[in-house]
Amino acid sequence: MTNAKLVISVVRDHRHLTIVLAIVLALYLAFPLQLQSIEPYNYAAAIERYYKDSIGFSLAQGENLPDFGRYHPNHPLGHVLAGWAYDWLHIPAMAWMRFMNMTASLVGSLFFYLILLQLRFSRGLSATTVALFLSTYCGLFTIFSGEWHMPALALSLGGVWQAFTYVVEGRKRNLYAAALLMAFGASYHLGASYFMIPVGIVLLFVRPIHERWREILIAGLLIFIILLLVYFVIPFILFGFRSAEEFLRTFLIYKYLPITRYEGFVWLSVAARTLLQSVIFTPAGFKGTELYAGLLILIICLAFSRFYRAQIQRHLKAIILLMPGPWIALYVAFSARPDALLGWLFLLPFFILVAVKAIADLHRRAKTYLSFIPGCLLICNLVFALLPNSLQRRDNIFFFGLPPAAPTSVPVAFVENSPVFTDPEIWFAGSELGFRNQMHFFPCCGENNYFSRLKNWTRKNPGFVLVSDGNEFGLENLLRSEGLHYVRWIDRRAKWPLDLVPSTLYVQHIASPWNEKKLIIWVPENLVRY
Repeated sequence: MTNAKLVISVVRDHRHLTIVLAIVLALYLAFPLQLQSIEPYNYAAAIERYYKDSIGFSLAQGENLPDFGRYHPNHPLGHVLAGWAYDWLHIPAMAWMRFMNMTASLVGSLFFYLILLQLRFSRGLSATTVALFLSTYCGLFTIFSGEWHMPALALSLGGVWQAFTYVVEGRKRNLYAAALLMAFGASYHLGASYFMIPVGIVLLFVRPIHERWREILIAGLLIFIILLLVYFVIPFILFGFRSAEEFLRTFLIYKYLPITRYEGFVWLSVAARTLLQSVIFTPAGFKGTELYAGLLILIICLAFSRFYRAQIQRHLKAIILLMPGPWIALYVAFSARPDALLGWLFLLPFFILVAVKAIADLHRRAKTYLSFIPGCLLICNLVFALLPNSLQRRDNIFFFGLPPAAPTSVPVAFVENSPVFTDPEIWFAGSELGFRNQMHFFPCCGENNYFSRLKNWTRKNPGFVLVSDGNEFGLENLLRSEGLHYVRWIDRRAKWPLDLVPSTLYVQHIASPWNEKKLIIWVPENLVRY
């Protein structure tokens, strides 16, 4: 059989999945978000090397941290690849991130589909399950405004698929492939390392260990060596750490941030509401969030209970049943944020898997009804969250602009009070317009003495441009005290609905559902005169 005939045969045999992937790819290409969450903007700016990604974390700790824009301590591989793509292929970092997320979504969907087939799902039901995952808010969000989670998930799902194959067929090469895929998934994002726990526990008991100790040891060593290099050896060499304390301050950067810490029942409540948001976007003013979140958790628990009794090979079933425990235990042990939306992406495929299996087993017609759910979920998430953002005009989102006489080498100072709106402006000024000679000041993040640092910087950078999203009176006083003749070139303000501002955190809308975006730019008089 020729290659063309083979491809046609595979597409025909798996036509349901082909249709699903074609639809989501068309959506990815047709509806990019005009405003993304803040993380892709500062990561892209840092990768292109005009923004220091560690500066906010340094301010939070009161200690200088190395610049990890090209090698982030918690998700290094994505930064490295994006940096190489920018240096060697001249691909903008944001475009590379979007391309990788789209590719990872399609590849991860294929791995997920293969896992479902191994669990004895029919081809049609497997395609429906994949479609349901891709139509969730989190499944869409990671493509339209994602970071490094989708590639990490895709590689990890590939590792789970290979581990399943090893359980069924017992071939060593499948075990080694599983180890490599999960290790690289964890290198893309540290959170994906949790997949190794349930898979590793079950693989120890698949067959008598005395018959397989060598292959298990080799697989474990592969994972250990890769993670040791990625998260310990390379950072120590790259950043020149002189002590374990310096390493830990860099590795545990999120521990030191002044964020809300949840405990007890509040932690569980926030986690449940975030999980609900990961499935379906809950607009501002949405009533009954706690009720629907509780209902979702109840459905998942009942689905796992039914899955426990399902007629599926015991070891494969055990891996799925063990998935939630280690993740939640790690969250609690490391005080991770339960409101971190993208973190729940790693569990979402398995929650959907067991829920679909439970519903499909209820009645012979349930599979038919299930096929309508992805479409309904997709429409809700598009209508309430993605489409209103995608249809915005770019000049409503990016306010930054300078007089035509301003060279791209002009020094630009960003005084940032609202990262949600100003990080995109930093990226727009640097990556889109080419103003890369930037310095950033963070009154938003605890830099109480930014006036002193700003004053010293302005004296060393004559002809600078000053950009801020607040405290205009204080900044104008600074300009006057320095005897500088500046004018406001831009003073724009807009009301933005919170629903149109993507966030990687679950945000409970308690106050006004509107946010004010503003940007003020002061330029030297001589730039305006000519």
